[in-house]
Amino acid sequence: MLTSELDTLLKEQALQRQDPEERYITDRANWEQYETLLNRIGDAAGYRVTYLDGVLEIMSPSRHHESRKTGIGNLL
Repeated sequence: MLTSELDTLLKEQALQRQDPEERYITDRANWEQYETLLNRIGDAAGYRVTYLDGVLEIMSPSRHHESRKTGIGNLL
């Protein structure tokens, strides 16, 4: 069930052309599902995935967020 929810989320975000920061959080994940998701996403820079004590968070940062990060990096 979680796998189908993740598939739906990935498809929706891949089709989405808007710029808002999107988050999906679930507390029904296990470590194997987390590793599977990381393998499927690969090195896609468009997603940030975190896992802690069964809570899985997938975030798609906005371009605005990324431009601020780059600006701060340039200052350093």
